[in-house]
Amino acid sequence: MNIADETLPEISPLFTEFTPSCLDCGYELKGLPDGKCPECGLRFEHEALKLHHAVLLEQRRESRARWKRQGWHVFFGAAALSMFICTVNGILPIFSPITFVIAFVVWAGALIYWTKYVEPGWFVQAHRILGFVLPLAIMLLIVSGTPHRTWSVPVTLAAMVGVCFVAVRGSPLVSSLVLLVAAIVPMMIAGMLIRHHAASILAKGFGWTELDKPTTNGWKPLLASEALQIGLAMEVASIAIACIVAFFVRRAMVRLRRLSNEGRHAGNFWQQRV
Repeated sequence: MNIADETLPEISPLFTEFTPSCLDCGYELKGLPDGKCPECGLRFEHEALKLHHAVLLEQRRESRARWKRQGWHVFFGAAALSMFICTVNGILPIFSPITFVIAFVVWAGALIYWTKYVEPGWFVQAHRILGFVLPLAIMLLIVSGTPHRTWSVPVTLAAMVGVCFVAVRGSPLVSSLVLLVAAIVPMMIAGMLIRHHAASILAKGFGWTELDKPTTNGWKPLLASEALQIGLAMEVASIAIACIVAFFVRRAMVRLRRLSNEGRHAGNFWQQRV
């Protein structure tokens, strides 16, 4: 098959500035018919040279995208480390609403930047966006024991459910498996244990649990009422994520079954005619 029959990859407008040259000696071949290089005698075809140039441009684009992803990882890690240092040193009090707002805005900005510039084709493998659920899970554990939990907990839960919804919608089977193993089952078990422990403490007439919570003055005992709310929030989050996962897994299985039936019918059709 002639290389001219190959489909050229999608390239940038810079391809219009392409000047054909010999792949061996670099002699400019513009205006010459297909044949041999006048300088070194290497055979060439203009379509092959165009394809080679297109592949080089694509490799450069992938290299730039790879470096951009590495820069994104460094930025996100530096932002998280800065937030942690500022919180530990008391610059951003952990219980302050402004701390939660800043952390949430940084998270939302990182998510938008990642989906728009770092991985513009992320929806093809949507399960990769689940990495943004981990910071929300840490935020949920922290804000569940804060005075502003009446509004910060619902906001965090809504963001977690939204990210999981998008991931499961785009990549239902892989995302469902990841969520089941890494989020739903552990979160449900931890929530039930925490709530059971808090309920037993309250039933005995005590107010403090054996669990600790982080504060600007170090780790302090967690109130039974706070532990009860934390456990309940974790259970609600796990149930909500499980419902979303079950819905989209069912849709994916129906789609796969339909495609399987269509393929079986097509196979029987051709088998009858062979």
